[in-house]
Amino acid sequence: MVLDTPEAEVPQRWRALSRRVIRLWMAAFREASAPDDIRETYLPPETLAPHTRIQEGMRDLRVEDPQAQVRLVRRMLAAELDTSSAEDPRIIGALNDAIAHASAECATDEQLEGFREISRLHSAREYRAALAKAQDLLSAYPYSKDALHSVARLHEIRGNLRQTLEHLVDTVALEPMDPQVWRSLADVLNRMGSERESELAAMCASPVRD
Repeated sequence: MVLDTPEAEVPQRWRALSRRVIRLWMAAFREASAPDDIRETYLPPETLAPHTRIQEGMRDLRVEDPQAQVRLVRRMLAAELDTSSAEDPRIIGALNDAIAHASAECATDEQLEGFREISRLHSAREYRAALAKAQDLLSAYPYSKDALHSVARLHEIRGNLRQTLEHLVDTVALEPMDPQVWRSLADVLNRMGSERESELAAMCASPVRD
């Protein structure tokens, strides 16, 4: 029985859109084409509440207690506010855009910090730790082409060509116009003995060169 299966028993990869369709879905329904900042779960309310834009909303609402601010953000993220009540629409109006803005900025900062740490570990030749960090970042941002490519390259450095191929294919699906990814794919396919597929990947890189 599929429909009666508890959510906890459903594989995580089945709970979200595939990387191979996310751009099409966003273009059709979200009027956007860059899913890189979509986070698997919301950032913690404790991280978002101190953001400048959210603090402006809290001042409008006259909520000064930090714990009360965190609780309000948590309720917003959990969609627990009731628009039919007298107070909640005012809270939603004051915080909705602010939380969206803060979430986007904090997500960008989190990714930048993650990539800096991956680069540091890579420079120190701590490839196992760099791969673990890249995988953590990819788990948080499953549609980030940069996180995908980082995982792919680190698998390649460690000699895991099958995992490299899997992540490069997903990277191509997310960013089909990036010639570097196609060339990486062609190189890995060639090293795996798939010469014909390697030639096709190399051909795909040519029309999208800058």
